[in-house]
Amino acid sequence: MKNKTFTRNVLYALIAQVISLLASFAVQFFAPKVLDVTQYAYWQLFLFYVSYINISRIGIIDGMYLRLGGHERKELDTSLLKTQYFLFMLLQFVFAIVFVLLASSVLKDDNRLFVIFTCAICMIIINSNNYFGFLFQAINETNLYSISEIIYNLTWFVAVFILCVFKIGSYKLIIYFYIVGQLLAAVYLFIKARFILVAPNALLRKVFNDMRINSKCGISLLVAMYASMLITGFARAVVDGKWGIEIFGYFSFAMSLTTFLLKFISQVSMVMFPAIRKVSEKTKKEIFEEANTILTLILPMALLMFVPMRYLVNWWLPQYNNSMYYLSILLPICVFDGKMQLLYSTYLKVINKQSFLLAVNIIAVAVSLTISLFGAYIVNNLNIIAWAMLIAIATRSIISGYAVSHWLDIKQNIKLQLTEIIVILMFSVLNNLIESNITFFVFAGMYVLYLSVNYKELYRIKMFVKKMSNKI
Repeated sequence: MKNKTFTRNVLYALIAQVISLLASFAVQFFAPKVLDVTQYAYWQLFLFYVSYINISRIGIIDGMYLRLGGHERKELDTSLLKTQYFLFMLLQFVFAIVFVLLASSVLKDDNRLFVIFTCAICMIIINSNNYFGFLFQAINETNLYSISEIIYNLTWFVAVFILCVFKIGSYKLIIYFYIVGQLLAAVYLFIKARFILVAPNALLRKVFNDMRINSKCGISLLVAMYASMLITGFARAVVDGKWGIEIFGYFSFAMSLTTFLLKFISQVSMVMFPAIRKVSEKTKKEIFEEANTILTLILPMALLMFVPMRYLVNWWLPQYNNSMYYLSILLPICVFDGKMQLLYSTYLKVINKQSFLLAVNIIAVAVSLTISLFGAYIVNNLNIIAWAMLIAIATRSIISGYAVSHWLDIKQNIKLQLTEIIVILMFSVLNNLIESNITFFVFAGMYVLYLSVNYKELYRIKMFVKKMSNKI
């Protein structure tokens, strides 16, 4: 039964991410064909701002997720969860109103005010979805959350179809459909959470106490998550502040291309957390050791996508040709952040090292911000900011990998790690200096050489799959 549950959750997560990737591809490659650079930049600004609205949950959902992780539906206190939900949503309405009032008193640009207002609406809807979504993840019913993601992402195709067919050159249409998609997902989650919503109300004293405990437990995880996002967030804010909305759009276009693989990985990590919490300490150690080896060998393969992506962008969206210079530096983020999301962050949560996760993210933020400010205001070079993001995320990944290995008493494979770093650096330098399709074959050769040097580790892939199927 456990194997079937895990397989089902992974299957739905994969389907959700395939649809998400296709939807992202549709928006990424068809919307810019209709929108001008400025309109596209405001759309990216909305996505940038809306990614930070979850800070208003002040750790309540995150704490609930950590405390209920590994539990089953029958073990839930539905009365407590229902009353807590309505109090939580009241809090979101207050935060949204304050957010709009503060922004209105500072901003004068109508487009930026529209972005802020719609972000406030999303704050309410998305955090409602997060409440039930995190709950279903915690009790290992992640397939329900994945279905809500499928519903939300399907609206993208409608938005892109209308945008392209009727040649509507306004980013606002995409935002409207973004909100509609979140509302449809909310309806689905409401239906699936009716076993909670029909429960009697709990005593307010008990609910407030539970919310306080959840917030205290989850705030470090929430702050760690946002510290992680600020690694790229500060860099993008520096770009907007220094070079303006259009350059922000070009830079964001390159950033959005790097998120395709990361979106896929984040859904798989969602399934991993409740599953790994249930296995023995010995199995946790075995899974980490094997998975770390596999990801280190496999993830650099994603870099082979750079030349085809550059060719496609140059052909379909030549106005974003300059974005490819940034992408050649940013794409390796998929490798380092992929391991961080799928493995290191998951394990740091499983072994209750949220404070370390926060600390290492703060270090990475400091690295990113320092180098970004230097690149923008000292040397006036946008490429430096791209390197800042890569260096910061790589530093976080390497430190986290060493820390988790130490706590699990696993010996590090120094040769594998060094060769991985060398291959990634060679990719960025090669494609940043040479704009030629020949670099695809050069890097492919380097990747084959990388696998050959680490040939002894290749057999672990088969062994890892067997262990996962037998022990989870």
